[in-house]
Amino acid sequence: MRKTFYISDTHFGHTNCWEKFKDAEGNPMRPFTSTEEMDETMVERWNSVVGPEDRVFHLGDVVMNKRYIPVLERLNGDKHLIIGNHDIHHLDKLSPHFTTMTAMRIVKGIVFTHFPVHPSQLPRFG
Repeated sequence: MRKTFYISDTHFGHTNCWEKFKDAEGNPMRPFTSTEEMDETMVERWNSVVGPEDRVFHLGDVVMNKRYIPVLERLNGDKHLIIGNHDIHHLDKLSPHFTTMTAMRIVKGIVFTHFPVHPSQLPRFG
């Protein structure tokens, strides 16, 4: 049976994720020693859960550095991008890797978007 997954902010190719970003105790937010190690781990973990026929909605900021876009070819699933603020710089290069690219998706009254929606605006989405 085909499954549907939602994920966001993978930030493939983003060195700061493992090198500079720390938690409150000063530990790395992502415990890796290189961008390649981080990306390879994410690909392995993604593919261990997502099958080739599964559907994945990525809620933005998929790749930070355009030279890492080819990693998307290795990810299982029918991928759909809900565009994030860092994705807008690479839309032409990202489009071959996604079945759809949209600003938002509404499923059973739930608004999926990369950007915050003020609660006063939620009624307009049903």
